[in-house]
Amino acid sequence: MNTHTFSPYRHDLEVLRAIAMVLIIFFHGAVSFFDAPWPIQDVHQNETLSVIFLVIHGFQMPLFFVMSGYFTAMMWRTRGMKVWLGHRFRRVFMPLVFGLVTIVPLTHWMNEKLVADALERSTNAAPSPLQFPGENIWSAAKLGDLEALRGHVSNETDLDAQDPHTGFTALSWAILAGEVEVAEYLINAGADVNARNRDGTRPLHEAGFIGQDEIGALLLQNGAAVDVKDEDGQSVLNYAQADWGDTYSRVKKLQVRLDPVDTLYGRMRFATLLSQYSSGAKVPSLITNNLWRTLTTARIFHHLWLFWFLCWLVLVFALYALLADRFEWSGPPRTIILSPLRYLWLIPLTMAPQWFMAGRGAIPYFGPENSLAILPMPYLLIYYGIFFFWGAFYYDSDDTEAKVGKQWVITMPIALLVIFPVTLILGLSPDSAQQYHLVSLLLKATYAWMLVFSLMGISHELIARENRAWRYISDVAYWLYLAHLPLILLAQEIVRTWDLPALLKFSLVCCSATGVLLVIYQLFLRYTFLGTILNRQQ
Repeated sequence: MNTHTFSPYRHDLEVLRAIAMVLIIFFHGAVSFFDAPWPIQDVHQNETLSVIFLVIHGFQMPLFFVMSGYFTAMMWRTRGMKVWLGHRFRRVFMPLVFGLVTIVPLTHWMNEKLVADALERSTNAAPSPLQFPGENIWSAAKLGDLEALRGHVSNETDLDAQDPHTGFTALSWAILAGEVEVAEYLINAGADVNARNRDGTRPLHEAGFIGQDEIGALLLQNGAAVDVKDEDGQSVLNYAQADWGDTYSRVKKLQVRLDPVDTLYGRMRFATLLSQYSSGAKVPSLITNNLWRTLTTARIFHHLWLFWFLCWLVLVFALYALLADRFEWSGPPRTIILSPLRYLWLIPLTMAPQWFMAGRGAIPYFGPENSLAILPMPYLLIYYGIFFFWGAFYYDSDDTEAKVGKQWVITMPIALLVIFPVTLILGLSPDSAQQYHLVSLLLKATYAWMLVFSLMGISHELIARENRAWRYISDVAYWLYLAHLPLILLAQEIVRTWDLPALLKFSLVCCSATGVLLVIYQLFLRYTFLGTILNRQQ
């Protein structure tokens, strides 16, 4: 039996949730204008946009999950379990399925094409010695020509010889090209996993650089040394921490294909693998299992991972709701939710799952990670679940006086002008990322919660009641989030070479993509069945 006293409807929080979703357009719109793991790099770069990107990234998803938890609890409390579950199925799961058969394939196709186009632009007009299939062992390894490799092995070709043009061994070329099967074949054929390239790098260096954690595990299992350095004294981990500008430059020189997003996540997994191996743990055998890798690392959902996470959290919340109804529990004490005491338990609780992000602090990274695969990483589900359930408990706390966020005039400047820059200094430098890992975690968690609470306070003051403009933003936000990415990618590719300032092109990208989506929504979706599903995401 539900004995809860219902809180009044908060239009300000509904709009705040919509804003959290719409911010994704500015987030993705900015990323082509600075060195970042993205398939498009504009000819005009502006580091100001990297600051905008990071400011948003530090709080956007935590804010959304807080708001989602709040409205989840509201619907369950006011309408009951059956109605709430039906609502979640129609307005979370069904749009996710729709996106998986429309938006996600289009995004994947565009991403692949853009990466291929970038590689083609970076390739010299005259073919390099490695562009002739099977001509030598190095070209065979780079191009994944197993039949030619078998011929070289049967002819007793030196597997560890350095390519006279580049200085790489065949195994290093296979790794740089992402040819897992070829790398495995070479190792089984007797290639030295510690063979030195001309620049002093070893195969494990290249696995870290390209983000090939699967090959990294294979090398470690076959005796690859972890503490090796190149001729400049750079370690294996240093290569996994390579600056993106240097990464693009080296990839262009080597003429190998690199998907920046895959490389980013691969480097994080590689860094975690190294930390486990260095601490004496056995390299997980499951990392080479194709099914397991597909379930845990394949980019199935792209930007729609958000809704997949909500599906998981709905299941967890359903169990919580059953227990709460069974024991007539109305949530935790209001004091620990509404008073500043909440920081004392929320920040350390958030730091725990965040410890495992970014290769356990080895990869310079600001803000939370996400998981695009079928099986989310447990620490990520826990991380976002903390924000989700605090939002649910906040509804139960009946904050009619809007105590949370009242001090935003103090907390927001502290978060943006003190915590944010200090976190960047400590957390985005490869030299200090691990050294100050614990301090960085503390600052990141504090930044996220301070921004969430500050924005709740601001929204309460500015959006006292519902009006048509805010209603429209709330209705259209879901559609903008769902469908924006292909248009953002297209707009970024169109303006990539324009001789205009980066800030102006960023504005054109965001405005054009948003404008097209608004026209589609207004003409074809708003008053249809799909429009009903997309609107009023409570």
